[in-house]
Amino acid sequence: MDRAKDIANYMLSKKALTPKQVQKLLYYAYSLYLVKYNENYEQENMNKLFDDKIEAWEHGPVIRAVYDYMKKVAFSYQPVTCKGKVELSEKRIENFIDKILSVYGQYSGYELELMTHAERPWNEAMEIGRNHVISDKTIYEYFSNKYK
Repeated sequence: MDRAKDIANYMLSKKALTPKQVQKLLYYAYSLYLVKYNENYEQENMNKLFDDKIEAWEHGPVIRAVYDYMKKVAFSYQPVTCKGKVELSEKRIENFIDKILSVYGQYSGYELELMTHAERPWNEAMEIGRNHVISDKTIYEYFSNKYK
């Protein structure tokens, strides 16, 4: 299984993105992967895009490991890239990420932030407190109701 950092590098090898865009695109990729590759919610045996937890931060969902990895440019509004060819563990996952980039990659970091702020998973986690992990169950229920 790929790590969120690997998927972030893959995204950045395909398109210049701001750190905020990367975080939100990872969130949407993770969420839609849960819905696409799981018939229902089974906490024990979920097919996940990555194991890193997604936390509710002030500006939307964040994967702490990716934040730490991109810390030097975390608050930059300038797009960054990853030089060279980056491959993920499966071509199917690369195709999935390419589709996420084509649909959601057109939005700015701010637009993506507003989108996540209007959705139940981030809101519920923020009600508990900042930096609270957004539950896979809430993500699955919300996005399966929205897209299935």
